[in-house]
Parts: sequence; C-alpha cells; structure tokens
Amino acid sequence: MNRVFLMLVFFLYAAEALAEITFEPPVKINDSASQTNFLDTYSSGQHSIAVNKGNIAIVWNDSRNGNNDVFFSFSSDDGKTFSRNTRVNDDKGDSNQWYGAVALDKNSTAYAVWEDDRDGKSRIYFAKREAKKDSFTMNIPVVSDKNIEQFGPAIAVNKKSEIYIAWHDNRNGNNDIFIAKSRDSGKSFEKPVRVDDTGNNQNDQIYPTIAVDNKNNVYIAWYDYRHENSDIYFAKSNDNGKTFSKNIKVNFGEDERGKTGQNSPSIGRDSNGNIYLTWEDKRNSKTGSDVYFSRLAEKGDEFEKNIHIDDEDAESSSQNYPSIAVNEKGLIVIAWDDDRLGASDIYLSYSKDEGKGFSKNFGLGIKNGKHRTAPSIAVDDEGNIYFIYQEWEKEKKGNDIYFVKGRIK
Repeated sequence: MNRVFLMLVFFLYAAEALAEITFEPPVKINDSASQTNFLDTYSSGQHSIAVNKGNIAIVWNDSRNGNNDVFFSFSSDDGKTFSRNTRVNDDKGDSNQWYGAVALDKNSTAYAVWEDDRDGKSRIYFAKREAKKDSFTMNIPVVSDKNIEQFGPAIAVNKKSEIYIAWHDNRNGNNDIFIAKSRDSGKSFEKPVRVDDTGNNQNDQIYPTIAVDNKNNVYIAWYDYRHENSDIYFAKSNDNGKTFSKNIKVNFGEDERGKTGQNSPSIGRDSNGNIYLTWEDKRNSKTGSDVYFSRLAEKGDEFEKNIHIDDEDAESSSQNYPSIAVNEKGLIVIAWDDDRLGASDIYLSYSKDEGKGFSKNFGLGIKNGKHRTAPSIAVDDEGNIYFIYQEWEKEKKGNDIYFVKGRIK
C-alpha cells in the first residue's frame, strides 16, 4: 500500500479543554493504478466503512473492468494492512453495480448491499463474507419482484446478526421508503415494509439512512419532497421493523417553512437511546450547502434545535456529504467534504456531551493540490476514528480511495 509518509498531528480547541487529535498516514485502498479509474465511496448515510474490534470492512464503486462493480477490502489488524481488492458482485456480464454499503456483525462477518442492473432494471442485491474467508456468497436480490426498481440501499445489523436493509423504490409510481429484514443472516429476506406515511402523495421520498439497536428498535431517516423542497424526515419502529411511527420532520427553525433544500442525511444512535442526525442544508446559501445536526432524545417526541456544525460563513463555499458515527460511550463524530480553502478537503467535528455542543472544525490539511471528497466514517468504543474518502485531480481521469485512522484523546 502506498502511504504518505508524514504523520499528521492536529490540535483542536474544544469548548471545555484542549484535546489532541492524531492521525496516521493515509493508506491507498484500491490496488489498481492510481487515478486511472473512477471510484466512488457513496458516502453520507449509506456508510461504506464498518469497524468491529480492530476489523475494518470497506466497499466502493469501481470502474476498473470497464463497467461499474462493487469492490471490497478488509483489515484484521486495525488498519495496518488491507486485503487485496475483492469483487463483490458475481454477475458475468457487463452490467453495472454501484451505491454499495457495508455492515459488520459481532463476529466481523461483512454484509454488503448495492444497486444492480443485471436484470435490466435497478434492483437491490445482497451478499456476505465471513471474517476468515476470501470471497462473498452468491448474490441474492432483496426484493423478489423484478418489475420494481429499487435504489439507494442502506444496511444495519444488530447483535443477533439480524440484517435490516432500507431503500427507495417506485412500485407506487413515485419513490417511497421501504425496509426488509433477514432473520437468517441473509439467506432470505422478509416482505418489505413501507416506512413513509405519505399515502398516495406522488412526491418522492429517497435515499434512506438506517440504524438499529438491540432492543427491537429500528431508526430510519431520508430526504422527502412532500412539501415540494426536500426536507429530512424520520420514523422509528419498536417492533423490529414490522410497523413504523408517524413520520417526524427533522429540519426546522430558520427553515420552518421548508423554502430551501435539505438532503444527504446520516444517522447514528448511542446506548442511551439518543438518535443523532446530520445532513446537508441550503438554508444559509443559494450557492452551497452547510452541515447541520439535530438530536432526538431517548424519551423525546420531536427533534431538538438544529445545530450548524461547520464554522465557515462564506456563502461561496460549500460543505457536502456529511457522515456521522457514534460509539456506545456517546462520542459523536461528523465528517464532510469542504471547499472553504479552494480545493475540497475532509473536515471533522466531534461532541462528547450527547450533541449539546461540538468542537471547532478541523481539516486533514494535506497540501498536495488534490481534492478529497465524500467521506464515510466509523468510530469504536475506544475513541478511534476510521474514515475513507476519494481523492482526485482535475487533470486526471480517475480517482483513488484512501483510508485514515485517527484518535481523539
């Protein structure tokens, strides 16, 4: 693996104290030649990285074979080394696969899900890989009906290795949010359940993000056009995804009337039952987006005040594709791409008080003239941060996927 042989050390002044944040050198994940193919991490709520006890799973979209495939790499030593790249999809034609997402269970079995057009229409496919095996199982469609087009999958797994997959599809004419569950580690999936409560409304609900806990709760958020401009909506199930609550609008305050757009939600939860959401928000600018955050407390029935996370006020800059990770101890970390200094870079902010306050923003600050975009982030219970991003140059026709490990002390 190619490494940038420079240890990046940043100092961040949090509200209450000085905290040191250290990062190990970036590691190139794709083993194809640099910047020769198009690769995409499909970040925000889909989560293309997952961690469990030093095991790390990464998926991405990759054009090295001429068409688009989903590729995978795995580390069993906390990111020191990564396996050779493995193609996840098992089709033998020139169809396209993209928008991959991944989750790890307690045994570090990796579960992957993605969009796939091998059947002539976009469908959601699934496969799994056990921790000590080199390949994925036979791919299976999550929805049996070939006539329903499905898009934008997100995946989560609980400690029982029960798998939950959310997506949007057009079976009702417009796009609605659906979820399916597997009780047998992905051998089969139950009948899909609709999550949004818009009835026959012909506006779209798209790109869900999902989290689950070990108390039969399932949490889903998405962006929703029921009021013309897109808003972030949320629903909860307390019966393992059989039924869902009334949908709750997340963004409010300065954007109470929904005159601007909100999209790209990413969801996390802690062991106390608090739900955390971050998203892109255009309420402050006509040209770019900002990163916003809100919390639903464990016994709350509505989301709390929306918090502006990025500390860049210039309307000409844009902050995009936020990805959130939360550990069992309540550490919240948000990553996004940010062009405040010209070339896009990865920025992060964190909270140690259940989202009541966030640290100052800090960027990777790698000054090599390249753009870094579309991060996907995970965090473990020891406070280690793991994230991936794509790096590219305007003069090149391709990009690369990089991994970075860091720690908040």
